[in-house]
Amino acid sequence: HLLIDKGFRITHRYDNAFQSGLRDDQRRVNVDLHWGIPPRELHLASHLLWDKLSSIDVANQPLPTFSLSDTMILTAVNAVKEYWDTRLYRFCDLAELVQRNPQLDWNGLFRRANQLGCARMLYVALMVADKLLAAPLPRDVATTLSHYQGLEPLIDEVTTQIECAHLTSKNDGYRQTRVVKSDKHFFLQLQDSAWRRFHYWLNWATTPSAADRQFIKLPRALESLYYLIRPLRLLLRHH
Repeated sequence: HLLIDKGFRITHRYDNAFQSGLRDDQRRVNVDLHWGIPPRELHLASHLLWDKLSSIDVANQPLPTFSLSDTMILTAVNAVKEYWDTRLYRFCDLAELVQRNPQLDWNGLFRRANQLGCARMLYVALMVADKLLAAPLPRDVATTLSHYQGLEPLIDEVTTQIECAHLTSKNDGYRQTRVVKSDKHFFLQLQDSAWRRFHYWLNWATTPSAADRQFIKLPRALESLYYLIRPLRLLLRHH
């Protein structure tokens, strides 16, 4: 509302990605506005990010930003959350953060990732950065990560997608040569616990998506009905 009052207009909105695009046509300025950690069905505790803010100076103006640990976690999540369209530069960002912060409190970082609900996403991103870019992980950290079960298929999937960036399916825009069955199976394996895996499937099955809104067009006053339409559409599609 603040940006709209300043002359911006909404160009797009993706509720599942907690994202809106806004543009000021007169000044030719675009704003990519986020209000959570996507995708929505991962149910990451983004509200906790406000607990540990730091600040930086830009043009002699202090601006709030994320703490170092949260910055690393968000960089890692951003690197793997769209594994079918990931880019090597996202892992370069993560490797550079590791390189520039040799005194990082790794135990504190992993505790924070567990608190936010994305520890396995962080582990996978760090191991991909180590595998492809030789990110300077401390030896004990690399050894600890290598002992976690079930991460290798996810690491192989991400590295395969990066290596096969030139291969794209014409049907759905996803790259070919998948190691895991689908994005849902990928995200399921990224969940930190059995409860989070159950919660992920529940969120996915009950949260309306753009496809549900395309399936049946409803006026805004009846949008709550999409929570009933969603499971019915999934059953029809499966049948």
